[in-house]
Amino acid sequence: MQLDVHYQESYSRGQLLLRSILGFIYLFLPHSLLLGLFGIWSGILQFISFWMIVFTGKFPESFFDFQVKMMRWNLRVMTRYYNLSDGYPAFGINGTDDTLKFEVEYPENLSRSTALAKALFGWIYVGIPHGIYLLGYSIACSFASLWAFFVVLFTGTYPKNIHTFIVGFLRWSYRVNLYLSYMTDDYPPFTGKQNPSESSSLRFHTVKDTLRLMPAIAFISIGWILLIFSGQTFQNEKFVLASFAVFTAGVFVLFYSTRELTKIQKYSFSGISLLLVVWLAFSSFNSIRKPIEFQNEKEKRYEHVVQRLKDIRTAELAYKATYHTYQGNIDSLVHFVKNDSLLFIKAFGEVPDTMTLEAAIKAGIASRDTVYVNAQDSLFGSQDPTDRAHPFNVDSLSTVPFTGGAIFALEAGSVMRSSVRVPVFQATDTKPFDTRDILQVGSMNDPKTNGNWE
Repeated sequence: MQLDVHYQESYSRGQLLLRSILGFIYLFLPHSLLLGLFGIWSGILQFISFWMIVFTGKFPESFFDFQVKMMRWNLRVMTRYYNLSDGYPAFGINGTDDTLKFEVEYPENLSRSTALAKALFGWIYVGIPHGIYLLGYSIACSFASLWAFFVVLFTGTYPKNIHTFIVGFLRWSYRVNLYLSYMTDDYPPFTGKQNPSESSSLRFHTVKDTLRLMPAIAFISIGWILLIFSGQTFQNEKFVLASFAVFTAGVFVLFYSTRELTKIQKYSFSGISLLLVVWLAFSSFNSIRKPIEFQNEKEKRYEHVVQRLKDIRTAELAYKATYHTYQGNIDSLVHFVKNDSLLFIKAFGEVPDTMTLEAAIKAGIASRDTVYVNAQDSLFGSQDPTDRAHPFNVDSLSTVPFTGGAIFALEAGSVMRSSVRVPVFQATDTKPFDTRDILQVGSMNDPKTNGNWE
């Protein structure tokens, strides 16, 4: 393949501004529409040509000429896109342009096995390695073209080094296009130079040629399938990372299997691969560490939240024993614990082991009386601190631990059971550490007082 774009000594500032401001309307839009329509026919011819190669080993010459003319047409538009040439690109597959040269030698014979390899695995051993380089190359070309725009605008001269740089990108891209379009068996070199050694070792004329890439193709295919599977079945992070690791390993093997990379390219890809491996290892470590840390923190926090909900339940049961209903206001419940007193029957005197309390009272050696005890002291004063997650503090009864002051939601009401209205209550954590696991005690639908952790 020969591709070159004539370097103009001077460029029109007016055309430059016109292309930049109105180029989409008068240039790129009409050409793109027609190229899209002709591209449909081009795709049909490419499909037919593939099967002709498989059965005859030849690319129909008339089809080949049409495809080359389509590429020339597209090239005419691309040179204006990058402002490499002045003038308006000619329409049609027979259009001509003196500013560019694009020649492709017609191959008398093509390899059937190479055509099949392209169809099945071309996206792997061509699309991935070349695509990575061309993506970065295209981004660099965009910035270079922007810089060239201002240079032409102020000087009327296109920077020659940028011109050479962008033309190299076009050569590289068209070589890849030719190969994937079954128009040549020469594997595209990793360069945009005009006359590289295009006699590639990467062909599939023999079984040995094909087997050389099988490990890379296998790794990439399996990794790709696993990635698709993980996306469709919502697999966990570790599964996705493992799938990506398999895919990355395949890409790494592929680059070295092609035998087309320069030493600098191999070193750069090795560096990128190393960074990917480090990132993958770090991500894998985090994927294991973070759930463990999350679970440990959850258990620590929930232990204290459960303790607080148990205290609310104790207070509610005492409130119900006193007022025959539950309290639905958390502040009122706290006030009850702090300020109310509970009635207790207390025995006085020594009761012998051989006598009951009733017998001792009748005998006059013991007595009993009703006394009022502060609710806080009565309910929580005798609790063993070692049996609690944290010491009792009535002022903190309403707040959710570790939340900075979030208040428990407290409700109270009644439900019908066996034609009898029964009081109910429910206390809920309003700021749970894990939103999938919200702690609560009691229920507004059922006269139960147990917590959902029990």
